Amino acid sequence: DPASSSASDSASDTVTVDNCTITVTKSADAEAICSGSSTTYDFTVTNNSAGFTWSGTFVDDVVGPIGGQPLVLAPGQTATFNNVAGPVLTANSTNTATADGAFNDPASSSASDSASDTVTVETCRIIVKKLTVPIEAPVSTMFEFTGSPAGSIGHNQTIQQDVTVPGEYTTE
Repeated sequence: DPASSSASDSASDTVTVDNCTITVTKSADAEAICSGSSTTYDFTVTNNSAGFTWSGTFVDDVVGPIGGQPLVLAPGQTATFNNVAGPVLTANSTNTATADGAFNDPASSSASDSASDTVTVETCRIIVKKLTVPIEAPVSTMFEFTGSPAGSIGHNQTIQQDVTVPGEYTTE
């Protein structure tokens, strides 16, 4: 080349990396309950992506499916499910909620997350003992008990006994 010319060229491109992940949270509304009772649970699923929609299933291994299936979350969206009824428990229970699905990105990136919570089941009973002190039979002696025992006495139920004669009374 007699003119000794030179040539050059450059190009640049920006690649944005998206956080294609989800986050699941779960908590029982009561960490301890009486045997034969149940509790409710609160759940969230968050799409951490700024650019892609996530779609998938959301299931608790004890409660069952949570929300409509499939669950679809827009970029940055959080789905919240409060006061979801759990089953009656007679033993300690650790259950796990799992969201499993994929994003609508070109690679159809899969994403899943899980959260667990434990509910402790206790044997609950209450004994009410009333000993009347007067020797003679009273005309009207009222006493009552209000509480939340298990068994034949319901939560916040009141037991009332009128004209209690002297003696010892036990309720189990």
